[in-house]
Amino acid sequence: MGTNAIGTALASAEPIQLYGAEHFCAGIKRYTCSADVIRDPHDGRVLGVLDLSGRTYSYQRHSLDFAIQAARLIEANLVAGYFRCREQVIEGSREAFRSWQSDGVLAFDRRGRLVKASSLAHRALKALGADLALTPQTRLPALDLDAEEVSVSMPPWLSQCRRLPIRLRQRQVGTLVVLPLRH
Repeated sequence: MGTNAIGTALASAEPIQLYGAEHFCAGIKRYTCSADVIRDPHDGRVLGVLDLSGRTYSYQRHSLDFAIQAARLIEANLVAGYFRCREQVIEGSREAFRSWQSDGVLAFDRRGRLVKASSLAHRALKALGADLALTPQTRLPALDLDAEEVSVSMPPWLSQCRRLPIRLRQRQVGTLVVLPLRH
């Protein structure tokens, strides 16, 4: 509640350190807190905050630097995982892209992030009236296989398309969307 490093880092989306009396609540004025945000490597959105808090009398002047470096290390691990997922989707969808040459094809990872689009995908999306930019940051929450929220609405154009699981070694690694191209 009130001024604190976690909330301020989230609000400002940047590193912050609050020393003792800079906190709002009387109960935490004895603490110094250093925090930085952790961002999604796909689209840059804030996923969370890493916070180091301790009693002000034990404050170390490098605490904020440590929090920043730790957040970057977490992001580096997220990047490695992100690219591993992309490689699995590419490998698992290779044959599908060869098979669906007369339609548009999109491959999404488990989180609904676009990994690959066929050369006909732009034209097929336009024919469906879909307003979807095919960029490295494209994400369709409706295709997030790991989503905890079930109330994500599916775009109307997506219901007109075939959605097939992308499998690699008996595990679903993503979703293939086949966009019918009306000739």
